[in-house]
Amino acid sequence: MTTQSLGIPRLPLHLGCLLSLAAATSALAQTYTQTQTFPFNFSNSGSTLPLTIANYGDFSAMAQPFNPALGTLVSFAAVWRINLRASGVVDADNGNFSTSEGGDFKLAGISYSADSNSDSNMGYEDEVITLGFRISDTPEFLVSESGVFYNPGLLAAVTGAAPFTLLWDSDYRISGSDMRSVTGTAIGSVTLTYTYLPEASTNAAMGLAFVAVGGVVWRRRRQGAAAEVTQAATK
Repeated sequence: MTTQSLGIPRLPLHLGCLLSLAAATSALAQTYTQTQTFPFNFSNSGSTLPLTIANYGDFSAMAQPFNPALGTLVSFAAVWRINLRASGVVDADNGNFSTSEGGDFKLAGISYSADSNSDSNMGYEDEVITLGFRISDTPEFLVSESGVFYNPGLLAAVTGAAPFTLLWDSDYRISGSDMRSVTGTAIGSVTLTYTYLPEASTNAAMGLAFVAVGGVVWRRRRQGAAAEVTQAATK
């Protein structure tokens, strides 16, 4: 009597090696992250409006270019998160205050998108009123899309030799009338992340390790299959 074992199909060795190499390549993708946290004393209070919380150029950070010794750059991403808040007490009926911000996001002085927000509120005497909104932007730039979907100068900056700036080119001011005890803050961060494949020698070593493991598994499965055939023949 012959028997047939039901289970995972056995892969040819060469196919197993190819799949192991593919797994090794994807598994080796790594990231390098730089983060600058705000504020730098981005707060103010008073009763004279407009009230400046942050000036143009304050939302900036210095970043280091990608180190080619790490390997091959695949993409880079800039993540902006800034929370803007304000509160105040109405000094007379229909007191009000408002704020409006808008500026470009820039890398090495090159604009790649823009963001703007506004908020306003009003109330009755002695009422506490608040404002708040969030600035956010999360673009990811693939190296392969440089010059197609974004300015190639951005890639030139992150792969250059000199540090460069990340900037949200906006201020933060509170305007209004008949308000007292006005307070504003700006809290957040900007993060630059490089995604890359390590240098070829590391890839090759890891790839060979995956292939070796795949070869051992294949041989054990082959030995197991031979044992099944032998066992079935003796029955």
